[in-house]
Amino acid sequence: MVDETWLLRYDMNMVIIIIKIALSIMAGVLAGPAAVYVFNHVPGQWLCDYGENPVERSNVLARARRLSEQEVENIQRSLVDPDFRRIKENPWRWIFAAGFICICLSLSLQAGNPLASLQAGDSQLFSMQLALAGLLVCWALLLIALSDQIYMIIPDQFLLILLLAGAGMLPIHAKAMEAELGKFMNELTGCRFSCGMLAAIYILAGIVIGVLLMLLVALLGKIISGEAALGMGDIKLYAVLGFAIGACGTVFVFLLSTLTAGIAAGLGLAKGKNGRRDHRPLGPHICIAAVIYIFIILPFTL
Repeated sequence: MVDETWLLRYDMNMVIIIIKIALSIMAGVLAGPAAVYVFNHVPGQWLCDYGENPVERSNVLARARRLSEQEVENIQRSLVDPDFRRIKENPWRWIFAAGFICICLSLSLQAGNPLASLQAGDSQLFSMQLALAGLLVCWALLLIALSDQIYMIIPDQFLLILLLAGAGMLPIHAKAMEAELGKFMNELTGCRFSCGMLAAIYILAGIVIGVLLMLLVALLGKIISGEAALGMGDIKLYAVLGFAIGACGTVFVFLLSTLTAGIAAGLGLAKGKNGRRDHRPLGPHICIAAVIYIFIILPFTL
């Protein structure tokens, strides 16, 4: 005879799954168009470097990317004309919405693991918190990637959004560090660390690792090419990412983004699209790698 209590819990979890799917769809449908709207309507000065005006920014891009006169004119218009669309609303808002829906579904369903545990409660609340925090972090990363790809600038305002979104990941880090790292640290030091202390150590390690790796890359690039290989925006991005995704995520992002950036640079040279001295933004590679970590890797570490 089937246990009625088990069936009741099973039914409850199926309802929770349906609710999560519905909420994920709603969140993605809102987040996609919102990202396009925000990027198209932020002040043009946000997309310029310190002390730059739109003309100077377009001239910098023209030299770095060998832009045509028409492309330079479009860049200038996009920075001064509020009616000019930096990216097309269609189909991008729906493409981004589909991506955000997938991220929410991955985080809310895999992290909660409802069918395996058949327990509704804290794990379900945790999974929805993770989905919301992950969505906000990925939303900020999308804005940063678009800015660096089009204007070769990472605005401090978008980094601040990422920092605030990353604050929502703090309970997730504490939960993730509760078991394995806690046991390791306790055995290593003989002291008992709380979840909050472990999360703080993990986040601080992520910040330090990210900044040191970027400074090392910048130093090597300076030695090899004699020119600055990285901007301060990339270094600041890694510092904020370390806060948002911790040490393991930062190392993963560094390895994957370095690999993809190297492959892209090699393909560009082979096809003649890029010269050896052309500047290519690293931010999009960093952001895509971070989204992959949050979307695919993080749910399975919890």
